[in-house]
Amino acid sequence: MTLRPRFRRVAVLAAAALTLGVLGNAVGLGSAAVQADTLHQAKNHLTELQKRIRARRQKLARLERQMNRTAKRIDHTQSALAEIQHQLDRVAVRLADTRSQIAKLQAEMDKRIRAAYIQGPGTPIELVLTAPTYNALVERLSMLDRMTQSDAELADQIRIVQQQLQERTAQLTALQAQRTALLHQLNDRRQKLQSSYDEQHKLLSYLAQQRAIVMQQITALQPFAVCPVMGPRAFSDDFGAPRTAGGYHPHAGNDILAPMGARIVAPFDGTATVGHDTLGGLTVNVTGANGYVYNAHLSKIGKTGKVRAGDVVGYVGNSGDARGGPTHDHFEWHPNQIPAHPHKSPYGFTKVGDAIDPYPFLMQAC
Repeated sequence: MTLRPRFRRVAVLAAAALTLGVLGNAVGLGSAAVQADTLHQAKNHLTELQKRIRARRQKLARLERQMNRTAKRIDHTQSALAEIQHQLDRVAVRLADTRSQIAKLQAEMDKRIRAAYIQGPGTPIELVLTAPTYNALVERLSMLDRMTQSDAELADQIRIVQQQLQERTAQLTALQAQRTALLHQLNDRRQKLQSSYDEQHKLLSYLAQQRAIVMQQITALQPFAVCPVMGPRAFSDDFGAPRTAGGYHPHAGNDILAPMGARIVAPFDGTATVGHDTLGGLTVNVTGANGYVYNAHLSKIGKTGKVRAGDVVGYVGNSGDARGGPTHDHFEWHPNQIPAHPHKSPYGFTKVGDAIDPYPFLMQAC
């Protein structure tokens, strides 16, 4: 069966959207008879959305760079604050030492004042004039000289220590002022970063909304964002072909022939779950917003749980009733809602159970 021109156009459209990373859970319920003008309008809409998304992503990238610069400034400010705090601690220790020295010197000065008070109101002249002998006079003069020198040294020490106290108090005040300024700066930068967070959140929300719009557009055209089997593959429209394994039944999917170990991927966003049955062997389902696909005869399982379109969920094999036969992925499409005019296979089937023929959609995606 040749690829119809309208399917080619849809394939180009889906590939372009996937390149921009906006395709997700694309489940289409439209038939192969989509009109060319509808496709053209949808393509124009998608192109415009893609331009807007690119612009928002560029703005988001600029915002992230700005936030990184702000975070770096915050780190530098915090480092400066830590250094100032260290200096404050050191100055505080020195201030405590200085105050202790002043207290000791003051105590010594008080001690001398008390001693002078106890000795009475005598003056140095009286001490000299009342000396009984020459030797006593010399001793008293020497004592007075030592007392004068000691008092002068003590007074000098007090002045020096008091000056150090003033300088260190001023240094402490200056450091505290710097710390206060840095704290204000840090707070401003944190508020700026929070504003950037808020703006980034709005941008991400906008991108999510635009992605949902694109997904709706793609959903109307093509259910599979990517081909479910990567690499070399071949398939035909064998939906409804007679099968006898496990009893006669019509084939409910398309067999995608591929080498052993070829990657089987999620065709849309959804949840991948593992299964096993006699006919299908090792299987994996990918369930999205509008239905699920069934992959059978796998050789091993890939990613399970939440998956995005293109995630590897398994690998081609020939397990189950295909053992010994050609390796392939038995692929079924089970939409939540059967389209009004589903494609009819060469075998005359439009659906088998709740599965419909995936062939026209595989032709678009693969």
